[in-house]
Amino acid sequence: MNNFDLYLDRYADLLVSYALNIQPGQPLFIFGEIAHRDLAVRMAKIAYQRGAKFVQLDLQPPELLKERIELSREEDLAVVPRNITERYLEAVDEKAATIRFQGSEDPDLLSNLDPKKANLVQMSFRKSIKRYYEEGVGQSKVAWLVAGHATEGWAKKIFPDLEPKAALEKLWDAIFKICRVDDPNYIELWKAHNAKLKERAKKLNELQIKTLHFKGPGTDLKVGLSPLYQFRGGGDLSARGVVVEPNIPTEECFTT
Repeated sequence: MNNFDLYLDRYADLLVSYALNIQPGQPLFIFGEIAHRDLAVRMAKIAYQRGAKFVQLDLQPPELLKERIELSREEDLAVVPRNITERYLEAVDEKAATIRFQGSEDPDLLSNLDPKKANLVQMSFRKSIKRYYEEGVGQSKVAWLVAGHATEGWAKKIFPDLEPKAALEKLWDAIFKICRVDDPNYIELWKAHNAKLKERAKKLNELQIKTLHFKGPGTDLKVGLSPLYQFRGGGDLSARGVVVEPNIPTEECFTT
């Protein structure tokens, strides 16, 4: 793509300036894989320009987790170092911003491993940062974000008939378009989109829906909603009192 660097800079700005809405004195934690380094560094630069207190990059090679699950004793798989737990607790206490990139170099890396062992690692990790999920995410004390990052491994899953580099380019092109950064007015477009999602959620709440009925080939499912249900969509207020967007891109209005 001729405009790749321009669009990637815009994407980094969208994530930092709009979705996370980094404020002066706010820390930023970036989680992902080594393949996400370029975008992570671009985001760090923009965050510092906006006055971030510090930016912490935690970029791991995916093979590291595979080797641990394959070779460690089962009792060791439940171990979570204290420094990892403290990092997430610090994010809550500091009302920090966090982003996790989706888009692994090898989406099938763990597919042939013992699911019991893989689940033990994941559940132990989540248990060790329970407060982060309950307060940081559940109570919006942290400005959190999940965003896509193209990799050849992910791209080949979507475009299996293309060569790896061609598939990667096509996936980045799709991400840039879906995230609106192929337009110079991408921030304003997202603000307008956010307002549209808010209006749509408002109309859904006014309908006072009692039951959702899903019907199609092989499907006839009715799901009752709580009388206290609320549809939500678009941005939310962070603990710092500014609008943040937890998912980029997002098109959903949702309820429980």
